[in-house]
Amino acid sequence: MNESEASKPIMNDLDCEEHPEEFINIVKMVSPILDRNPRRMKQFSNLFRFQKMIGSMTGLFSYDPGTASENMWNCRKLAKFVVISMRWPSLVTALGSNKMLLDQLQEYALKLANEDKKHEYALKLVNEDKNLEKWIKDERLIGLLRYGCMEGGDVSQNVSEYTLLGLDFSKLLQISPEVVYPDSLAEVPSLLPEAIREMKFVPMRAGVFMMGSNENEEGRDGDEGPVHKVTITHSFEMGCYPVTQKQWEAVMDFNPSSFKGANHPVENVSWNDVQAFIKKLNKMEVTVRYRLPSEAEWEYACRAGTATRYFFGDDESKQGDYSWYNSTSPTGSRNHLASFRFQNTFR
Repeated sequence: MNESEASKPIMNDLDCEEHPEEFINIVKMVSPILDRNPRRMKQFSNLFRFQKMIGSMTGLFSYDPGTASENMWNCRKLAKFVVISMRWPSLVTALGSNKMLLDQLQEYALKLANEDKKHEYALKLVNEDKNLEKWIKDERLIGLLRYGCMEGGDVSQNVSEYTLLGLDFSKLLQISPEVVYPDSLAEVPSLLPEAIREMKFVPMRAGVFMMGSNENEEGRDGDEGPVHKVTITHSFEMGCYPVTQKQWEAVMDFNPSSFKGANHPVENVSWNDVQAFIKKLNKMEVTVRYRLPSEAEWEYACRAGTATRYFFGDDESKQGDYSWYNSTSPTGSRNHLASFRFQNTFR
């Protein structure tokens, strides 16, 4: 490398490329903050793309060689800032008098894994600025600041790609007009049906597991082997419960089920019916996040890191403690409420 190449600015905008996977990651990050409201998601998309374009033109993502990655803006961090400006406009306004506000809140969010440090740091912040208390208590804001920065209870290896700690916010505010949203924006009701807003998902981290069952496993089918290693390369989210009849009807406007019950799983649906449901649901939320899990993803989630016959062990007699079927369901041959008796460790 010659001297001119060594002094050439670094462009920290690789995650700004227009490809579906990166946009899906950003949508997954911000959609819960905006209540999955299609109108607000579209507003975010327009503002984010505008800020990204101006940022690229004015050097927001350009840095001198040697700059630490946590001190560089990228599009994931920009997306966080844009959604904060929409959901908590008064927080962005408060940055004018407290330049360290987001640094303080980000540092607090990263201490949540340790209850003692969390409480100690919260008291320190509130003693310094009483106004910080309301932000500290806002679980949605703290959850956004933790997004991508934590894995379980530990700081993620990718924390530098998501943290807002150590950034120059004045540079961002200088490159675009300050957009002031009324505080009432946070109270705009979601346009999605209540049944859809009730859907709950569990994040599944990327990982490796052994798929299939051993030849000597009792009750196995011939197509369950051979056991082989499978790598789940990307994290994903799995629905906590089966889609209920009221959720299906909220999207499709009809209920095909034989055993009626608003909170019972929908049945009598084909693969094509499910694809139509997913397509309409994605359209309602202005997203592409919903799909069926692959066979490998399904088994990965069900096994929850185990290699036994069931996630709770090999003893079939305990199955009734964990699942609903003919012998345990009080409704006999009918389906049961969309719930589980006990969850595996991934839940």
